[in-house]
Amino acid sequence: MKLINRGGFTVLELLISLAFASLLILMISTLFFMNANSYNKEDIVLELQYHGQVVLNYFSDRVMEAKGVVEIIDVNNIDSLDEDSEIRLKKVIFRTNDKGVIFEVKPNNKLFYGEGIAGSAKTEIADYVESIILKPLPNGKKFLDADGIEITVNLSKKNVTESYSTKVFFRNKK
Repeated sequence: MKLINRGGFTVLELLISLAFASLLILMISTLFFMNANSYNKEDIVLELQYHGQVVLNYFSDRVMEAKGVVEIIDVNNIDSLDEDSEIRLKKVIFRTNDKGVIFEVKPNNKLFYGEGIAGSAKTEIADYVESIILKPLPNGKKFLDADGIEITVNLSKKNVTESYSTKVFFRNKK
């Protein structure tokens, strides 16, 4: 009796091929998902970096032209004008040649900007602001007498946090 070669695959060959294909698909999908998660995290970091840069640019441009601090309120609603250490900002007003500028961190983690010596800031300039830390410069001076301030912006979105900092000195301080 003669065996006929039909040129097909045996069940064993199909199972081995299926196992190799499954391993290959598993490796490729793992790599794809890892890259997708990495991309999402980097996208969040870039967004936080953008908002941090907006905050620092607004502060730098306006504070540089200021004469000094008129009012500074910390997150506990305490007037901190006579403090000589860093505070977590709720609202600050700087005196300028024209009138004044107001920066205010509202409870919804947004930073607002306004103009005037009193009142509240109304123009939204940044999201994801967890906190802003202000420190008078040089060290040891009170905000009332400071020649400048150090600004640290802490931003947070979906368990990703970023922190940016700069120092700004008042040009028109007398």
